Amino acid sequence: MIKLVKKEKLEGIWAGDMKDGNVGVIVAHPNSGCGYLGKVVQRYDDDLIVIGMSHGNGWGSIFNACLLSKGFRVRLLEKGEMLVVT
Repeated sequence: MIKLVKKEKLEGIWAGDMKDGNVGVIVAHPNSGCGYLGKVVQRYDDDLIVIGMSHGNGWGSIFNACLLSKGFRVRLLEKGEMLVVT
């Protein structure tokens, strides 16, 4: 699993506003019990991939029904932030 070392609770941006290659951490999800809060994700083309998890733990199109909710928010990682593999 991959975790972000610095943990701050920020509003973030809507996941659909991520640009190709952006890396961020999920700070809000429409289904808060889904287990994805705090996961590190990367946008790749129109996909949103959960880094460090097996195939199928992501979204095939960033514009699918789940991600269309403005409640799916990601805080983009900034230069110098540290990720730890656990």
